[in-house]
Amino acid sequence: MSGQYGPEEVAQKNLLLELKRRQFLKGIGFIGAGGVGAILADHIVDSTSLVEAKEAPTAQVNPSRTTSGEIPRRPLGKTGVEVSAIGLGGATLGEASSREEAIRITHEAIDNGITFMDNAWEYNKHRSEEWMGEALQGRRDQVFLMSKVCTHGRDRKVAMQQLEESLRRLKTDYLDLWQIHEVVYYNDPEMIFRANGAIEALTQAKKEGFELFKSSKKFDADEGRMQHGFPPQSQMET
Repeated sequence: MSGQYGPEEVAQKNLLLELKRRQFLKGIGFIGAGGVGAILADHIVDSTSLVEAKEAPTAQVNPSRTTSGEIPRRPLGKTGVEVSAIGLGGATLGEASSREEAIRITHEAIDNGITFMDNAWEYNKHRSEEWMGEALQGRRDQVFLMSKVCTHGRDRKVAMQQLEESLRRLKTDYLDLWQIHEVVYYNDPEMIFRANGAIEALTQAKKEGFELFKSSKKFDADEGRMQHGFPPQSQMET
């Protein structure tokens, strides 16, 4: 971002973002009724139910009751885990003016009660995961960390490779949530649920203990899941 704009333009852009952030925080009460609503950049992510958990994660957030001025916490689907109603989005974090600024933003978010950290393998040419990973050193157990396998990772082998790369960049040996990103094309469910499709990578990762929950960011893959012998979709972002 800083390479595309002059110092004054960058400063103006950052000021506008800060004003928008303050305006939003003044108006927030609670987000989402059936799950957790996480504000990622300028859009709302509504997460409904998740698959069964192997065990409660280290970064379990409780209780849900908050006092005035605290960030509300909401149940994440059927997991029994509670996370902050506001999340820190990796897509925007990777557009910070510098690595140091991204780390500062992440630390400030955690210090102010944000526990939900969103990311994806492809965000900002991997910079988002790298910067968030550095920021979470020594604080990994304070957050619920998720990332996503991306559009070109629709088969098991590529998806597992992306998972390994995400773990390395995030400097962690586990994810609390791993999603399939951008399930928007009509044939995506078929590709994901076919033999050696990405769904097998999610199942394999869960068995190997790489991550706690598995899910999909999807358009509508429930029918495909049923046809291929999988239970209905358990977690989604829209």
